Amino acid sequence: MSREAGDCTTPIERLQVADRVDHSPSGAGGRLRLPFQLVGALRREEEVRAAPGDVMPAARRMFLRTGSLEMRALARDLGIGRATLYRWATSREALLDEVLADLGPANLRRCESDVDTPPGAARFVDVHDLHLRRITGNPHFRSFLAAEPRLARQLLLSAEGRVHRAAAAALADLIRRQEEASGWRCPLGAASFAAVVSQMSEAFMYGDLIAGKQPDVVTPTVVLRLMLGLDHRGA
Repeated sequence: MSREAGDCTTPIERLQVADRVDHSPSGAGGRLRLPFQLVGALRREEEVRAAPGDVMPAARRMFLRTGSLEMRALARDLGIGRATLYRWATSREALLDEVLADLGPANLRRCESDVDTPPGAARFVDVHDLHLRRITGNPHFRSFLAAEPRLARQLLLSAEGRVHRAAAAALADLIRRQEEASGWRCPLGAASFAAVVSQMSEAFMYGDLIAGKQPDVVTPTVVLRLMLGLDHRGA
């Protein structure tokens, strides 16, 4: 008889049997004794319900909820062991880097959908302004900056880092779409201008990390409007 035909129990039921295993040499108490190898196999079978692709969404939800990334709690949420989590995610820093690089462009897309300014330079400025305000005003993100300033500087302020490159690429894409929809042409070209805007904005957004100053989201918008020949009094 095949295993499928002869075994009608679910993985959960088999784990419940395994949980009743008596690990003492004598098997005192009349509890069922199973080989340790079988117990481990059953637990591994339950563990594979999560997949590597589940790690990033779960990590993102945890960071948005708490402003941190605690690997033990994340493994528990996924129903896997910490060894498996580290095998899939490499390290906490690498996973946090990926989460932050994903959240910036996602926030920019949400801001774009919430701004009704017509296509062109002014729309780019308004979307970018709302983007900065939402990031800077997020209490969980601010708690991360306060709790882990060294790691935050490492991940957020490197011009060659994943977070900065993702932010600049998302801004360049926004610029190109404004150009296509309106006939406006930004100075320097989309990619170069986006890189300048991103670095300028980070210097003010993360003033507390760089120079112990309060974050400033007003100045980047004023400067950007002046760069594009827009009335800065509307900032």
